[in-house]
Amino acid sequence: MVAVVIVGYNSKEFLGECLQSVLDSSYNQLQVIFVDNNSSDGSAQYIKENFSDVLVLKSEKNVGFAGGNNLGIKKALELNSEYLFFLNPDTVIDKNCIKLLVEGTNHKSISQPLILLHQDGNKTNLINTWGNDLNYLGISYCSGYMTEQKKAKKSNIPLASGAAFLAPKEFFETNDGFDEDFFMYHEDVDLSWRAREAGYDIKLSPDAKVWHKYNFSRNKKKFFFIERNRLLFLAKNFQIKTILLILPALIIQELVTLIFSIFGGWLHYKIASFFSFLYLLPKIISKRKTINHKRSDREIKKYLSTKINSPFIQAPGISIYNFWLKLYWDLIFRII
Repeated sequence: MVAVVIVGYNSKEFLGECLQSVLDSSYNQLQVIFVDNNSSDGSAQYIKENFSDVLVLKSEKNVGFAGGNNLGIKKALELNSEYLFFLNPDTVIDKNCIKLLVEGTNHKSISQPLILLHQDGNKTNLINTWGNDLNYLGISYCSGYMTEQKKAKKSNIPLASGAAFLAPKEFFETNDGFDEDFFMYHEDVDLSWRAREAGYDIKLSPDAKVWHKYNFSRNKKKFFFIERNRLLFLAKNFQIKTILLILPALIIQELVTLIFSIFGGWLHYKIASFFSFLYLLPKIISKRKTINHKRSDREIKKYLSTKINSPFIQAPGISIYNFWLKLYWDLIFRII
């Protein structure tokens, strides 16, 4: 049994095509769970009227991407699902996607399908992400963006994208689900990294395909969550030795980000993110004790990127800055 967990917030416009693609799947041992994050667009009612096979859970308030997925996880475990397939509502899946993911994974690994771009109402052969990268300063971004589909290969990847991935129930039975203090953004980074620490592998299954109606939002409030959660992730997951070693580079990164926030018009969000980080820090530090450390930073540091290679960060001097980031990482790499 595979539980398909879809969290939606005012996503009614996408649900028809998304749910129909899931229900048309060649893998028939499915339970589709839709978590409605207190939408105001009638999403839950629309599903009840048009997709009677879909189980709808309605939250009384918007608990974020993390909290919504945790509601889905709880129900999936109650239903004794062997695997959980997390899927964004603004996606369309290939009919063999889930079948190929189940065939290509095991109970000690997480699998991500190849996520392609869905643009102007059409499925494309251009990649949205073949797995997300993670810079050692906590910055995460899509890998392979706008690359041709044929270049994707079966491989271990640093992180699974929260847009679509398959995970075994065992992980959620022995580890925490999504961290609700993150609310949204970086919660998939946190979960993937904790999975690696707990001994799970993360793999790309390039023959399993999902099309994502991806639209990079430049809503300035987004930077509040991205910046705060990046720091929360580092404080929660990296060992103290690693944090101390990257601290000089992290301070410089904070100063650089502060400058960009001034020119970008989101300085107040950057400042607010730092104070929110400090407020949550004691709680986040207490969570360090609950992480299953079967692998140390030394064992999984190879999955950290030395660059900031996001297609959405095209700043003057970025190549020089990346050269410096790599130089610093090379300096500390052997002693982590």
